[in-house]
Amino acid sequence: MNTASFDEHQNSPRALSAFRMLDAGRAQFAVGYEKVVNDMLKHNASLFTSPIVPVGEISVTDQYAVFSRRHPNGKRYMALFEKGLALIRKNGTYAEIEKRYP
Repeated sequence: MNTASFDEHQNSPRALSAFRMLDAGRAQFAVGYEKVVNDMLKHNASLFTSPIVPVGEISVTDQYAVFSRRHPNGKRYMALFEKGLALIRKNGTYAEIEKRYP
């Protein structure tokens, strides 16, 4: 199981590279999830010489978690995920995460 944190994924070298290429004029556009890109840009502001601004929306999608029916632990992992999600919604952590990534 991949245990990398969200912070590790949001600051991936590939995503940061794409937006640095945009900033340098070596790319015409870069695509990313708005909340993740906004946070990445905020935490790496010193790497950019000009503001990165959204120019359009490709699509609006909901986020889904998928668990295999065939994997021996699929049902177990799904139950753990649902239990954890219910817990963080109940204790306010989910709302705090949403505030952190507007």
